Amino acid sequence: MFPSLRVSLTGLDPREEYCVLLELSLVGRRRWRWAGGAWAAAGGAEPQSPRRLMLHPDSPAPGHHWTANPVSFSKLKLTNNTMDAQGHAGDALINDATDK
Repeated sequence: MFPSLRVSLTGLDPREEYCVLLELSLVGRRRWRWAGGAWAAAGGAEPQSPRRLMLHPDSPAPGHHWTANPVSFSKLKLTNNTMDAQGHAGDALINDATDK
């Protein structure tokens, strides 16, 4: 995904182990389209695919690891295709780019 998602974490116990996960969820019930230089509502949202969580590849790791530098999801893939070339669910988060 470009630009890559990066988050800074604070307040973690330096010695405790943590897993960092990412989830995208629908916040609206509309589809959107770009028209006339602005986003405009364009009908109802598509049915959503099952929830998928992405585990950061460094998980689990101690708190000091997560707080030392911003956590990057640079290898994250977003797609609106629920199946890969072999007909299996891939390792990407499913997102319909026209939903909000």
